[in-house]
Amino acid sequence: HLTDESIKAIAGCALLTSLDVSGCGNLTDEALQSIARGCELTSVNVSGCRNLTDEAIKALASCSLRSLNVAYCGKLLTDESIKAVAASCPSLTSLNVADCKFLTDSSIQAIATGCGSLTSLDVSRCKHLTDESIKAIAGCALLTSLDVSGCGNLTDEALQSIARGCELTSVNVS
Repeated sequence: HLTDESIKAIAGCALLTSLDVSGCGNLTDEALQSIARGCELTSVNVSGCRNLTDEAIKALASCSLRSLNVAYCGKLLTDESIKAVAASCPSLTSLNVADCKFLTDSSIQAIATGCGSLTSLDVSRCKHLTDESIKAIAGCALLTSLDVSGCGNLTDEALQSIARGCELTSVNVS
């Protein structure tokens, strides 16, 4: 089991650009904040790290990420962290927020506005999202992959807007 201490040890690797600690459920905000301060991260996968809060994700957002996976971290994450990503990561191309239970339309709308290079979005099992999120995402002309599986509030209107606005190659609406 990796601990905060092992992650803090690599925080001094100034050339580190990619970090995958998926499934490391013991990690806390402190470890990720340390990495964010010491490295030039562009790609981060913290999926399944259920102890992380908005504070860790906001720190990572300061790295100008191009890829972020926070799937299954939804126990403590809110719109606040995803809005920080939208504001600080204009070059973001891939975002996975699957099963982030507390996200609402406002964070996904912020991503649509702030991240014009987005090509892949997974919002599966984000149960509070409505058509408004997907309509906003339809403005992301580069979007090629979208997963909205388990988003029970979506209607035909959402998919019709995506079909008109994007050149999707992959869609999951199960």
